[in-house]
Amino acid sequence: MTLYYATTNKNKFREARQILGIAIKQASIALDELQGSGTLIVEHKARQAYLKLRQPVFVEDVEFYIEGLNGLPGPYIKHFLAALQPAGLYALASPTRKLNARAVSRVGYCSSGNKVRIFTGQVSGRIVKPAGRHGFGFDHIFVPEGSSKTWAQLRPEDKNAISHRARSLARLRHFLRMNKSFK
Repeated sequence: MTLYYATTNKNKFREARQILGIAIKQASIALDELQGSGTLIVEHKARQAYLKLRQPVFVEDVEFYIEGLNGLPGPYIKHFLAALQPAGLYALASPTRKLNARAVSRVGYCSSGNKVRIFTGQVSGRIVKPAGRHGFGFDHIFVPEGSSKTWAQLRPEDKNAISHRARSLARLRHFLRMNKSFK
């Protein structure tokens, strides 16, 4: 049986393949971009992806909460980054001096069209001026707790060991192995 990852983001796919350590295939299909909670968004995307593929599939939605912006951009991080880029997001938040942030990954797995299982991973940290040459998205401005480097300053394999995505995908991997779905 094949497990699909429904994403058009090649960077997310590359990271997921490395983190999971099991064979997955990318399904580059367009899915609705809902407005709502992260849970609502990932449940909808997982069901929609399953209905398109009729195969076991997982999706991911990322949220990024900045204290100084009262929790924005939250699940709308993709749109904020498209409009502002990481440097603009930092410039928007830095005058508040409340630079604590939280990165959240929600993975939705669906193998039947009805039940969606959600696996969440999160990492707290702070935002800083952009730094680093690796990564994508907000990696250049996010420093996880316990580190002095942005995710973009870390080697990809080091980031993938501690990221929000690593945590949610580890939970998915555990579920799949416990249910003997994929090896």
